[in-house]
Amino acid sequence: MSERRKPTLSIPAQLIARVLEPALAACEQLSSRLAPADRSVHLLNCLQLAQTGLAVLEMTEPWLEELEARQKPHIDCLVEEQLEHFVSRLGSALADDPSRSGSIVPLPEPLCLQALSQGLAELCEQPEAWGTLPPLALLVGRQRQQAVRRAALNMLWHRYVQLYMRVRAATDEDLAEQLPLAPDTLREALLLPPLIEQREEQDGGGSQEAPSSTLGS
Repeated sequence: MSERRKPTLSIPAQLIARVLEPALAACEQLSSRLAPADRSVHLLNCLQLAQTGLAVLEMTEPWLEELEARQKPHIDCLVEEQLEHFVSRLGSALADDPSRSGSIVPLPEPLCLQALSQGLAELCEQPEAWGTLPPLALLVGRQRQQAVRRAALNMLWHRYVQLYMRVRAATDEDLAEQLPLAPDTLREALLLPPLIEQREEQDGGGSQEAPSSTLGS
């Protein structure tokens, strides 16, 4: 009786070379004309499907890591698109990000701050549903959808904190009255983790705010 051959990397390597890579290339080509969010959702679902299929085979860890790495830029794109969708729903008060522009951004008009406060009140009433980016509903995995949304909410909160501090520093009582919601209150209402807890998780090598491409579907 001949000795049973041990599994080697050659079989999954051939699978990747002959089947998976051309299939993913076709997905890339088919999605090339889609809007950024739609394209990211489509490619994330394709990559997740490929990852699930390879997970049942032996010695495919390098390919699984490669597929997960390919998902990160698409996840980042979805987070940015979701953030901008929030901002578009909340009005122009949070449209400018001083930390990125590197220049002095004028304070919004009182009416813009009032509209922002009203929008945030609606968001706080439905922190898990209000203003969700439509393509996000097509992303496979409820946990992945929530992770993207939570990361965008965290970025929105940081942008609000900057605006809140600038308004308070302006010592204009009329302007400050249009933005009464304290950052800590907003963070709690958005169901985001306390900053101390978030920092501890980041120090431990992970962040609760960053969506993981390995979350189950």
